[in-house]
Amino acid sequence: MHRDVLLPELDYGTIMCWADNVVGQQKEPCVFHLIAAGKPEMPYNCTLVNQTSESLEVDCAEGFDGGQRQWFVMEIYDQQSHMLLANVSSKVPIFTVNGLDAGLLLKIVIYATNMRGRSEPILLQAYTLKAAEKQTAVLSLRITSSAVITATMNIHD
Repeated sequence: MHRDVLLPELDYGTIMCWADNVVGQQKEPCVFHLIAAGKPEMPYNCTLVNQTSESLEVDCAEGFDGGQRQWFVMEIYDQQSHMLLANVSSKVPIFTVNGLDAGLLLKIVIYATNMRGRSEPILLQAYTLKAAEKQTAVLSLRITSSAVITATMNIHD
């Protein structure tokens, strides 16, 4: 026997069901716990764990998923031009982005999303390290004899 019952939008709790057929009656009911699904909570404790001249990694902790499967998004913007540089999604709030330009000031937006909507965003500021510039040094070395050796050294990235 099946019967549909319309419940008010905020009515949730537990539904139990039993079956009865020629084999007999079900002894233990099937149990469904209903929860109100909603938007996920924002990730928290976001930390910039690694940065280079062309990449960065951000790790966060998950907030409540709103009762549904969630995923996470990180958007990276150039702070000066406001141009979107990267948009990364992940099943866990751990993000690595490569291929960025060196020496940029960045605005990072991180949020959780599910079928009901998206969380409030977390906003971070970061930067990519400046690329090591080519440097030329002149070194003078004195040897025990009276000769002087001058060495020119090029240091490359």
